[in-house]
Amino acid sequence: MEKLNLIYAKTYNFVYLRAKTILEKEEDIQQLMKDVYLNAMAQDISEAGLFEWLGKQVYTLGCGKFRKRKVREAELIELDKQMYCAQESVDRETTKEVIAEALEELPDMYLATLYACYYDHMKLKQISVLMGYSVGAIINRLNYVHKYLIRALENYKEENGIDVQFSVEMLCEALRDWSAHNQLSEKTAQNIYASICRELGTTAESGTMEAGIAGANCRINNAETGDVNAVCEELEAHSVKKTVDKKIVMVFVTIGILVLLSVGGILLLDNSGKKDDDKDKKPQIEQNAGSDSDVEGEVEIEDGVSNETDENEDTVTSEAEYILPNSDKEKLTKADLEGLTKEQLRLARNEIYARHGMIFGVDDLDNYFATKSWYKPTISFADFYDRVEMSIIEEQNVILIQQAERDYR
Repeated sequence: MEKLNLIYAKTYNFVYLRAKTILEKEEDIQQLMKDVYLNAMAQDISEAGLFEWLGKQVYTLGCGKFRKRKVREAELIELDKQMYCAQESVDRETTKEVIAEALEELPDMYLATLYACYYDHMKLKQISVLMGYSVGAIINRLNYVHKYLIRALENYKEENGIDVQFSVEMLCEALRDWSAHNQLSEKTAQNIYASICRELGTTAESGTMEAGIAGANCRINNAETGDVNAVCEELEAHSVKKTVDKKIVMVFVTIGILVLLSVGGILLLDNSGKKDDDKDKKPQIEQNAGSDSDVEGEVEIEDGVSNETDENEDTVTSEAEYILPNSDKEKLTKADLEGLTKEQLRLARNEIYARHGMIFGVDDLDNYFATKSWYKPTISFADFYDRVEMSIIEEQNVILIQQAERDYR
């Protein structure tokens, strides 16, 4: 019991914050915490390696349920070095607020990946091993988050005229603030502690919690808060490796193509004579009377109803499947959003992206839009902003709905 008391009292916020990046429901987070500490009781953990062991346990156990999902792989997009540190003109507090709001919209596991990389300063290979995904899948998540945050900040700047810009420094600070604002209360920590003791068949001791501390600011690699270099060096190292690997692959591909062309040229020479001999043997294609071109442009009629009527009915049915049928071509007003619940507002906002075929990577959104006849999932979220250019009206409508979601009571 003394062992649990010492470990839990100094680390519960460290475990809680990392569990919170993975899971949404508080009861799931607390259950994950219990599992981690119950495992800790069966291990002989040195004080020097305590935080590292606990961090690995949280990521391994918490990410286990997601491992069966198929995740797209990618190459790391190298960040411009101007994005490392914040510019002097940037409104730092507003930038952190916008980033914090955007983080709440990330798909499952993306915040956990971001936290492990930018806050715990873990290497991509280590994150890959702990979470059970390939390095390429981890990189894809980071690419996705970079693009998403850059876009969110650009939209805010355009709408409000405040200088907010993406940088590694501001992202590190935003995650630090997120950690400070999401620490576990001492009362809740005591309840979880008591629950663990019950499962161990022992009596909980009182007055053992270190309120507001409990490892909240401890890192696996013991790096300083907001250490930009620790993150950028890892991303740069992997970008260089990817570039070298890509060049090697291109060399082998080129050699392969040259070999195939050589073999193909020999085969063409061997077969050229045969083709000339076969020319006269091909049958003549007869021209049939009444070809398809004779009826081109006619409207097919069935039971007195033309296809044009059917198309109109389809349009009505399709519009009924939207929350806001005209959000892609008409500028919305606050009046258009009145009466919608917060969940309906969220769906209406994502409906704009779904029209373009976005694959969200969030189960409830993907499942919801899969029921719509008009939805054609074709573009992953990570590729969306590179491949799709939304209209100004669509962008304005997204911002309006986001504001309504923030103001919702």
